[in-house]
Amino acid sequence: MRNRLTVFLFGILLFLFSVADIFTSDCFFSQSENRILQQKPEFTMKNLLSGKYGKEYEDYSSDQFIGRDRWIGFKTRTEMTLGQVMINGVYLGKEESLFEQHLSKYAGGDGRLEENAERKLTKLVSDIKQYRSVCKDGEVRVMLVPSAYTIWENRLPPYTASLQFSETDFLEEGREQIERSFPGERIWVDVQAVLAEHATEEVYYRTDHHWTTLGAYYGYTAWADSMDMDVVLAEKLEQKTVSSDFQGTLQSKLNIPWEKDIIKVFLKPDEPMYELIYDMGEKTSDSLYEESYLNTKNQYGFFLDDNHGLITIRTNGTKQQERSIVVIKDSYANCFVPFLTEYYGTVYVIDRRYYRGNVSEFLEEKQIQDVLVLYNVIQFLENY
Repeated sequence: MRNRLTVFLFGILLFLFSVADIFTSDCFFSQSENRILQQKPEFTMKNLLSGKYGKEYEDYSSDQFIGRDRWIGFKTRTEMTLGQVMINGVYLGKEESLFEQHLSKYAGGDGRLEENAERKLTKLVSDIKQYRSVCKDGEVRVMLVPSAYTIWENRLPPYTASLQFSETDFLEEGREQIERSFPGERIWVDVQAVLAEHATEEVYYRTDHHWTTLGAYYGYTAWADSMDMDVVLAEKLEQKTVSSDFQGTLQSKLNIPWEKDIIKVFLKPDEPMYELIYDMGEKTSDSLYEESYLNTKNQYGFFLDDNHGLITIRTNGTKQQERSIVVIKDSYANCFVPFLTEYYGTVYVIDRRYYRGNVSEFLEEKQIQDVLVLYNVIQFLENY
């Protein structure tokens, strides 16, 4: 009798949720996860037979389920109580650090990262050759930044480091391939070595997948060294805290309160005048930072107004006013780019996820001197 009652009550609950789902409008964007949610897919025989419709509808049902955020939080608390160290693709590490799971194909991963590695490196080498042919009197640099789990391996839960995709092996292969293709040139910037030297410091956010401004500063010193440029010492910069309650994308996947991160900016003693043009004039600004993001879930968007296809930054009073650089990047570059304004009158920032032009033609048209390709390793493998 009790079993029948339990089944009956569960059925009633499921029915009520289904009815509520029908009369609840779909959401387009999740503020807590800072991403666009899956919308109801279009039904066609082609999509059905290919399996695309089923996969997208499954994602749609998961994303649009009523009370989804609360259920994710409840699920997280339950699994933590049971001693789980990996929840919803996130490892619960030491020192309140969270890490994305990127399984090696040898540990049950889908092999996509390994499959992309050779293809993306081949494309990178080809692109560098094009950039060098245009920027004959300039310099081209490549900086692929490892993820937190590579630098903070000691913070991962026990026995999980060996399961992750080896960014160290990939970076070594990348360095060797670049050096074989361009012997004697200093194109590769070994940012992993510099970050490893400072692994005891907060070079990554604990709740987000990005590096911190401090991590970007150390990356900047590696780049400047490769360019034989003088580094602005950290003690000469004002480190200003702009937020003490940042909860990033990894915390969003757990959807429970977590130890909050701090966002800092490094400011020069006498900040110059800036002119920023976003996406060919759709928006302009006189600041490298957009403070309105600090009142949203996506506080990292504070740097360079989040992501845009093309940003033009003009700075008055730099060391080389007539010199320009193009940064081809993912979002890791957003807190790095301000350091470049010390050396260039114009910095162009191109995000190829949104930029529809030809980069080589852009370099030639603008008569660019230098190029920097700056990506996080995982984002490079997935989006380059």
